Amino acid sequence: MSTPASTSNFETTTPPDGETRTGPNAPALALQDVAKTYGAVHALTGVSFEVFPGEVHALVGENGAGKSTLVGIASGALPPTHGSVAVGGQVVSPLTPRSVADLGVAVVRQIPNLLPDLTVAQNMYLAKGDASPYFNNQQTRRLCADLLDPWGMGIDPDARVDQLSMQQRFVVEIAKALASKPRVLLLDEPTEHLNKAEITRLFSEIRALRDSGVGVVYISHRLGEVREISDRVTVLRDGAARAAGPIDAFSNERMIDLMAGRSLSLVMPQKRSETVFAGQGPVLEVNTLTAPGCDDISLRVLPGEILGLAGIAGSGQDAILRALAGLTRASGEVRVNDRPFGLGSPVRARSAGISYIPSDRATEGLLLPLSIQDNLALGDLGQVSVAGVVRDVEVEKQARADVERFAVRTPSPRTVVGDLSGGNQQKVVFARTIRPNPKVLLADEPTQGVDAKTRSDLYHVLRERAARGDAVVVVASDALEIAGLCDRVLIISRGQIEKELQGPDVTEQAITSATVLSATTKVRVEEGRRSWLSRVLRADYGPTLALLIAILALAAYTQSQNSAFLSGASLMNMMALAAPLMLVAIGQAAALMAGAFDLSIGPSCAVALVVGSFILSGSPSPGQMVIGFLAMAASALVVGLVNSTLILGFKMNAFVATLVTYVGLQGLGNLLRPSPDGYFGGTLITALSATVGFIPVSFAVLVLVVAVAELVLRRTRSGLSLLASGSDASVADRIGLRRNRRLVAAFMIAAVTAFGTSVLLVSQIGVGDPNVGTNYTLASVAAAVVGGTSVFGGRGSFVGASLGAVLLVEITAAAAFLQLSPAWQLAFQGLLIVAGASMYARTRGNGGRA
Repeated sequence: MSTPASTSNFETTTPPDGETRTGPNAPALALQDVAKTYGAVHALTGVSFEVFPGEVHALVGENGAGKSTLVGIASGALPPTHGSVAVGGQVVSPLTPRSVADLGVAVVRQIPNLLPDLTVAQNMYLAKGDASPYFNNQQTRRLCADLLDPWGMGIDPDARVDQLSMQQRFVVEIAKALASKPRVLLLDEPTEHLNKAEITRLFSEIRALRDSGVGVVYISHRLGEVREISDRVTVLRDGAARAAGPIDAFSNERMIDLMAGRSLSLVMPQKRSETVFAGQGPVLEVNTLTAPGCDDISLRVLPGEILGLAGIAGSGQDAILRALAGLTRASGEVRVNDRPFGLGSPVRARSAGISYIPSDRATEGLLLPLSIQDNLALGDLGQVSVAGVVRDVEVEKQARADVERFAVRTPSPRTVVGDLSGGNQQKVVFARTIRPNPKVLLADEPTQGVDAKTRSDLYHVLRERAARGDAVVVVASDALEIAGLCDRVLIISRGQIEKELQGPDVTEQAITSATVLSATTKVRVEEGRRSWLSRVLRADYGPTLALLIAILALAAYTQSQNSAFLSGASLMNMMALAAPLMLVAIGQAAALMAGAFDLSIGPSCAVALVVGSFILSGSPSPGQMVIGFLAMAASALVVGLVNSTLILGFKMNAFVATLVTYVGLQGLGNLLRPSPDGYFGGTLITALSATVGFIPVSFAVLVLVVAVAELVLRRTRSGLSLLASGSDASVADRIGLRRNRRLVAAFMIAAVTAFGTSVLLVSQIGVGDPNVGTNYTLASVAAAVVGGTSVFGGRGSFVGASLGAVLLVEITAAAAFLQLSPAWQLAFQGLLIVAGASMYARTRGNGGRA
């Protein structure tokens, strides 16, 4: 094993005096003495790095070396603990994604930084910080065509990103970066999802940028690509820059040496003896396994063997484990002890004798609010229950045995598992996973985030399972860990098996070398054409079209049963009743689009109405009317500000925060008006009830408001930013859209619509009733969801929400004309919510969000 680079091989990347260079010789991008720590973990330690105009500077290193952290800091997405970032000699302050982008830095991330619920064109527009405040769809589509058509992938600018394949998304990510005409381009593992022809095209684009004076930072594990495209290279290891210089000064062997540069410092258990299980067939046999992230995987694991899956992070190692554990859809044949079982179900995998240790113990491995013993009991409830009844005594007894066996440091098995250290939490995950005595143990990053002593303990647990004759499959990003623990190693590249290492070849250097020298290229998979119904419903106005059909169909049927349904008087009454519900539906839709929820919108309407009843009762003067309406508006806006403060200031969940205000407003309304009182004057009611023919003026004005609101939502940066903040908050933050502002804006929209609704209720209710708004909360959610608004954010339409309100009012009216009981009205509302959510969830793919 080679030692770290000597100082003679290391090229300092900052001036000797530590000053940032300025002027014509300034680097395009310079990071000076950058450090990043997470508690006691040092992700980066005093790294200095620069790229000059007209050069490609490569950054290489193993998984966990700090490359992505460095990119995060350089792009403004991650604040450094220490150090500075300068672009063109200008120190960036404050360091934010938008400030960095405004100076000309563009990033192509390893995981495409795209908003899944928005179209390709919308993503392209929002990524350009200097774009017009108005979204010109035709102009942006032409830009998309210019950038995307040469790739020959048939990417439709009007397609939502979540409809694209991973390869297509990555090409959009590249095109988005190029559209900004950057002075610095950061490329993080840019070829991971591309085939050979696409890699050739990418390199052609990089060379053209370099020749035009752009500074390019190229991050990759693949040394062949690095050597082909780069002028200079910097090697990172363990968060520090180990060497830098012209690419021609480094052989592949030298770079591999510098990237690995460690000895086996942890105590590893002795590896498997070849003779113990000699002659026995495989415990696990996999033939042509294909799943999202991996393709045509065939492997065998013998009794007592630990098989390692290594490769660049995201190459498909974890996808193989998740497919074998039944967590994703998959095809192929898998046998455990020569017995096949059906893929795609964790229950079937578990019944076949497969247990899985996930890489993310916090979200997939443990139920953090529960105790240690409760988490352990879930490993095999059959051991601690009789006739389906859990025996607490047995739960505690077995938990104590596991705590002692795994040396979990805790005062009691009843301790909440979330209160344990990371290492002790991981021991609980191990104990629970092996409790059912599996024949196959799948471990994804089994020692991630634990200390050295715990790591050694867990290595011995894995080896003990193998010594029993079980099959163990391990995925780890640390080549040293794989080399010390595994009997045999498969190198995975772009979802396929690239190489097999066994016996004396299983070394850290060999694993690192095989990984970075991988030449596997991605094979493009053409996706099947979706059904016409799926394509229609996925479109922005698909739900709107479905609602129009439903409204017309219900009207036609009810009219056929009762000829008075479509009379002028009936239509006027339905439009008058629909107007306030349309308004609150718009407000609720705005909150949902932003990824929030507003349960308080109904009681907010009622409180505003009650406040108005103290000023506008009787025959108010014009001055009193102004004061009354201002007071009503103020009460609604205060509610919006309170909701925003609870969510952003106190970090409360939106559902919980608005539930708090919901209860508080109900109490306040009843405190102000214990019973309905404060009758509004007839003149005011008459003015608010004005009609033109059979059409209420309020309804006509509201239709115009909905049209304008929809135009703002679809054709302005502010409207698309609202959708973006709900689609993916982290992506929205990284492209500088300031999600917190959008969330405040959404709740203020809800507040304004609550005020507007209270004004309309003046004419319909005529009195300060504190309970009038209760039903509007559920009805507004129903109208928004039926209208195509996602309860998870990022998708929706004000037109659709308004039509949803119209449909709900029409159902109520139709039920009366058809002489149905009120119970049917509520049942129809519930069925519509379920049907709408289910339909839109299915159109968003597996695991799609409603």
